[in-house]
Amino acid sequence: MSLPPLGENLDADINRRLGEYNAAIQETATRAHVTYLPVHEQMADLLRQRGGEGTSYDFSFALAYGAAAEHYLLRRGWDEVARGNGLELLVDHIHLSDRGGAIVTGLAAQWLAADDSAATSRPYA
Repeated sequence: MSLPPLGENLDADINRRLGEYNAAIQETATRAHVTYLPVHEQMADLLRQRGGEGTSYDFSFALAYGAAAEHYLLRRGWDEVARGNGLELLVDHIHLSDRGGAIVTGLAAQWLAADDSAATSRPYA
């Protein structure tokens, strides 16, 4: 899997560097003949569709603890916590909201389903 964005400003330096890391991950996966799951790319597509610059990476432990408190103590959903922090796919510039997590879940489920169907069509040794 590629690494998700940090913050939701795709033009920020940190996300440009992540693009380089993700290119290395994809190249390594290709050389190793293993599947590469485009988490970053799908998240970036959604953020671009939303439009605007997006919130730049600004993680702090206070923000992370605040997000956790809102979710676990105040019973707010991760998407609601994200929106309250001016984000969509991340709750605190690092951790995924439900919507961000759904992208990872969807890609993993597709990969597992494809792998499972390939495994069942192979003869046993």
